[in-house]
Amino acid sequence: MEEHKISELERSSQRRIKNRQATEFNNDANNPCSKEHKMANECSTNNFQDREKCKAYFANYRACMEFWTNIKAERRRERIRPLLPPPEEREQILQHARSKAKLS
Repeated sequence: MEEHKISELERSSQRRIKNRQATEFNNDANNPCSKEHKMANECSTNNFQDREKCKAYFANYRACMEFWTNIKAERRRERIRPLLPPPEEREQILQHARSKAKLS
C-alpha cells in the first residue's frame, strides 16, 4: 500500500514539474521564440500527415532558438544577468543583429 502511495506522490510531483516547465516555456517572458513555437506546432497539428509542409516553420523556430541561445551565451560570458533579456529589450537586440547582418 505504501509503495502505491509513493508512486502516486512521485507521479504527482512529476506532473507538477512538467506543467511548470510547459508553462514557463510557453510564456513569452521565458521563451523569446514562443510565436515561432506556436506557429510550428499549429502547422504540425494541421498537417500531421505531411511534415514537409512545415519545414519552413521548423527551420524558423530552430534559427530563433539558436539566435537566442547565442545571445544567452554572450551575456553569460559578459556576466550580464538575466541571461535572457527581458521582452522589452529583445526588439532592440534583434534590430542590432539585423543591422549587423546587413553590414556583413
